[in-house]
Amino acid sequence: MNNKIFVTAPLLAGLVLLAGCGNTLNGARQDAANDTQAVGTAAQNAGAATRRDVAQVGSDVKQTAGDAKAESVLRPAIKTAIIRDPVLNDTRNQINVTADARTVYLRGHVTDPSMKQRATEDAQVVLDKHHSAAQISNELTVGGS
Repeated sequence: MNNKIFVTAPLLAGLVLLAGCGNTLNGARQDAANDTQAVGTAAQNAGAATRRDVAQVGSDVKQTAGDAKAESVLRPAIKTAIIRDPVLNDTRNQINVTADARTVYLRGHVTDPSMKQRATEDAQVVLDKHHSAAQISNELTVGGS
């Protein structure tokens, strides 16, 4: 009887271990399937984020190029047009021109309201000549220096 217990007990323990290994193997398979799905989702999300980042970089490059054109071409051309205008080229007027890709800013002061309007018109002629869609923000004040 003792011999039967010694033989049966290890046999039962082995069966329990084998059953446990089967459960562990199934669990490992399920974990691997879950991990594969999670990695796939993460890769898709990373791909979408990369596409968004690339689009933003492209937009930033366009903006920077537009700003460079505005500062290197439009601003000096508008300033030259204002200087060449005999009505605006008066030492009592001070007209500063700055620009970015979307807007040309006229700042400073002029002696009367008609000069403020004339500065806008001169700037618009230059924008039209360069086929620019930039807007003009006329922030010139009338009067004082």
